[in-house]
Amino acid sequence: MKQLVIPLIILLVILVAGFFVFYNNSNSQNEDNKDTQLTVCVAMTDDTVKRNCFTQLAIENKDYSICDNLDDGSYCEVYVAEAKGDLSYCQTKAAEGMKDVCYQRVAIGTLDENKCELIHPAFTGIYDVCYGDIVKIKKDATICQKMRTSPDECYLVLAINSSDESICDKISYSVDRDYCYNQIS
Repeated sequence: MKQLVIPLIILLVILVAGFFVFYNNSNSQNEDNKDTQLTVCVAMTDDTVKRNCFTQLAIENKDYSICDNLDDGSYCEVYVAEAKGDLSYCQTKAAEGMKDVCYQRVAIGTLDENKCELIHPAFTGIYDVCYGDIVKIKKDATICQKMRTSPDECYLVLAINSSDESICDKISYSVDRDYCYNQIS
């Protein structure tokens, strides 16, 4: 019996993944597809797969109400806010403890590093990740200056990823700067 359960779960995951890959997002069929996808998500037995299914569906439809199908839909809602670029959701409706993550996700979703400034100063890690993710996408070294804890690390990663030796010049710590030059040469 156990030998049959694992292949069935794998098959179900493949079918769901295939369903999302071939999902037709046309306006005329959108509501029918959404209902069909909701039915697929509801039928899932693995909690993690079910949570991912509802979250992906909510993101694709930019619909907070789909997150209501989860016991705790706060992460789901944050990802919908990111997809919609909905900063007002973060400010007024995000669950306590999720506001800063919401600001981070919306900042990244809109590629607006100024929104990272809304993150509470106590959450330095979230703040720096917010800027770091935007730097990776925009490839703009000036954004590294806004990071609280690791601008040198930001410059190093950006310089190596873009093979731009001039960014190494911005690194203040000489050992890291030399490492940067060696990685690019």
